[in-house]
Amino acid sequence: MVLGQAARVTKKVEVTAMETKFRPIPITILDIMAILLPGFAWLILIVTAFEITRTLHGTEVPSPILAWERIVLAMKKANTWFAPLTLVMISLLIGYLLKPGAIFITEGMDRHWHKIRFWIKRISAKEADEAKLKKDADESFDKLKFPFNGIYKQDKLYINVREMLTAKVGCSPEEFYSNQIFAVAKRYLRLAAPTLWEESERREAEVRMTAVMFLAFLCSTLLGLFTLSFQLANYLPNREKRMTLGWLMLSLLLSWLTKESLYRLRKREVGYTYLNALIAHHCRDEARQDETDI
Repeated sequence: MVLGQAARVTKKVEVTAMETKFRPIPITILDIMAILLPGFAWLILIVTAFEITRTLHGTEVPSPILAWERIVLAMKKANTWFAPLTLVMISLLIGYLLKPGAIFITEGMDRHWHKIRFWIKRISAKEADEAKLKKDADESFDKLKFPFNGIYKQDKLYINVREMLTAKVGCSPEEFYSNQIFAVAKRYLRLAAPTLWEESERREAEVRMTAVMFLAFLCSTLLGLFTLSFQLANYLPNREKRMTLGWLMLSLLLSWLTKESLYRLRKREVGYTYLNALIAHHCRDEARQDETDI
C-alpha cells in the first residue's frame, strides 16, 4: 500500500516537474545563436553590396570573402576589444530586426510562386476546366501552407488534438482566429506543460533561423548574379569569373537546401506540437487520477 502511494507521488512529481519557471539555458543560447548567426551573414552581405557599388570600374572583384577581409582589417586597425564587441552587437541587431519578418516574407514568396504556377498551368492547359485546375492548385497549396492542414487534417493525431481541445475550450478551435488548432495547441502546452512548450519554442527558433538564412542565401545569389553581370559588361574586372560563378552556384545550392529544410522543419514543428499537446493532456489526466486515488 505504502509502495503504491509512493509510486503515485513519484509520478505526480515527474509530471509537475515539467512545469518549469525559468527558460532553460540551452534554449536561451539557441535563441541568441538564431539571431547572431543570420545577423552576421547579413552583415557580410551588406558589406558585399557596398563593395560592389564602391568598386565599379575598379580593380577588385567584390565577393563575400573580400567583405570578410575588409571587416577583419577594420577590426585590426581598431586594435581594441570594443571592435569585436561592436561587430557582435551589430550582428545581433540585424538578426533581431530580420527575425520577425523572415517567415512572413518566405510565406509571401510561396503564395506568389503558387500563383505563378497556377497561371502557367492555366495557359498550358487551354481546354482544361479552370475551376478544377484552381481546386487542385488550392489543395496542393494547402499542403505547403503553414500549418499544413492539407496534410494533417485527415491525420489521426490532428483529429485527436481537435477533439481534446474542443472538450477543453467548449467549442471547435477551427472557429478561432489565426492558425486555429496549432495556435491553440501551443497555448495549451504553455499552460499545461511548459517543458514541452519549450521544445516547441526551440523548434520555432530553428525555423526562424533557417528562414533568415534562406533569405540571406537568396540575397547572396542576387549579389553574385549582379557581380557576374557587371563583369560581363566590363564594369568590373573580367578576371576571377570562375570564382564569381562558383559563388553564384554555391548560393543557389544553399538557397534550395535551406528552402527544403525550412519546409521540413515547419512541418515537423506542427507535428510535434500536436503530439506534445496529447502527451501533456494524458499526463495531467493521470496526475489528477493519482491524486484522487491517494
